[in-house]
Amino acid sequence: MNSLNAAIEKFTSLKLCTVGERGDLHERPNKALVLLVAMDLLDEDKATPTQIPWNADFRARFSHYFAQVKRTEDIDSAESQFLNLRNDGIWQAYEINHGEVEPCEAQPTAQDDGLVFASFSDELRELIADRDARANLRQALVKRYFPDKAPCL
Repeated sequence: MNSLNAAIEKFTSLKLCTVGERGDLHERPNKALVLLVAMDLLDEDKATPTQIPWNADFRARFSHYFAQVKRTEDIDSAESQFLNLRNDGIWQAYEINHGEVEPCEAQPTAQDDGLVFASFSDELRELIADRDARANLRQALVKRYFPDKAPCL
């Protein structure tokens, strides 16, 4: 996927859980926040497109953003969405098991620090590595999922 527009479409059409009752439905923010954290880590050279680390820093950043956008029914948890972004074709999570790298099948936990990481899909890797393209993807994510919280993110 060399087209920035196609990547933006992928990032802004995530499969999200919707919660609430009639008239007060909203999409859970977790998947989009996981992507924002990953982009932060890339911007700070604390990650690469093939090595987004699952660690305390990742979870703390997620919780910080989550506090800015949460609604009553939302749960501060990056674990399932770190894994489930594979279902959107964004990335695959991997675990290091006895020195072997394998696709991750279970939600990571704090005990998995240093043993779990995500790798962006082949089609997104080149774009996400480019700082300008990443800024455009980030802007599209915030505009789509958190338009009223942009200054906080």
